[in-house]
Amino acid sequence: MGLSEYFELEKNVKLEVDSKTYSSVVKKIKEDLIALLLSPPPAKPEDVPQDKLTKVIVEKGGAPFVIQSKVVSNKTFPIIVVKLEKMEQAETNKEPQKPTAEDMAKGYKDKELYNNDYVTARESARIEDSFPMEFYPQSKEEAEQKKKDYLLRRTKDRRESAVSTGVYAGYNETEILEKISYMDKALVEVILDIYRKVAALTTTVTQAKPKMEGENIGMCVDLSGTGLKIICTQKLNKGDILKIIIAPPKASPPFSISALGEVMRVEEVPPQPKQPKKYATGVKYYAMHDDDMELITQYTFQLQREMLSMRRREKMLEQ
Repeated sequence: MGLSEYFELEKNVKLEVDSKTYSSVVKKIKEDLIALLLSPPPAKPEDVPQDKLTKVIVEKGGAPFVIQSKVVSNKTFPIIVVKLEKMEQAETNKEPQKPTAEDMAKGYKDKELYNNDYVTARESARIEDSFPMEFYPQSKEEAEQKKKDYLLRRTKDRRESAVSTGVYAGYNETEILEKISYMDKALVEVILDIYRKVAALTTTVTQAKPKMEGENIGMCVDLSGTGLKIICTQKLNKGDILKIIIAPPKASPPFSISALGEVMRVEEVPPQPKQPKKYATGVKYYAMHDDDMELITQYTFQLQREMLSMRRREKMLEQ
């Protein structure tokens, strides 16, 4: 079996250069040549120079493999091309095992598992972002009933509304995004806005107790591969379990994810004149399908790359 058969397009792998490890995504495969998008990338192309010997760490069948390789091109940095040379079986045990979905949920409470390199790598995928999001406190019984479903099924496979707690509107938001993803981004936003308003109106009409202004609505101000921070008027308590809806408007292609999160800390935000009290609420993902979590991780890497590119342009203009 050729070494390239260990790879798939859009597969996440790691590139090790001079004892430094970079997360990357497979973008092209041609015989023993693999194009990798480094995300986030090193500071400059010279950190991955041509002819540099490297190691590519790839997972197949649940087991990690280390493949010795060489950088053959960095002209399209942060996309580089490496040539696969030989497998290093002796190194495979050094790569940490990826936790199961159940372990990932447990890991945010279990310090020993949380130190697993795979989980820690997701924590590095962090970005300051700002967009409105919904959250719904769950009882222990509700959380336990939903936990397994959220771990084993992606949001797109669950028949639930992504903008309300109980009204099924024919399609969930993720399904709609898939159907209109080929359209212009501005038109996609218009269609989603109409869908959200119709779903919200349906919820208001059918629910016995209409929502108060600001109830269950917060502003996400920090997002990572393991958790997020919400600014909201509702004072939650440490240990509360929430159903959270994450739909970043800047994501391209767009996505909407529902998951369970656990409140880890609550801090009062300095008050503003004539404004209600607000609280900064830190949330760790408690039950989320790994594919959904990967969408968030890739989104944060996308914003990191955009910010890095913007800073480079600013530096060029200053020169």
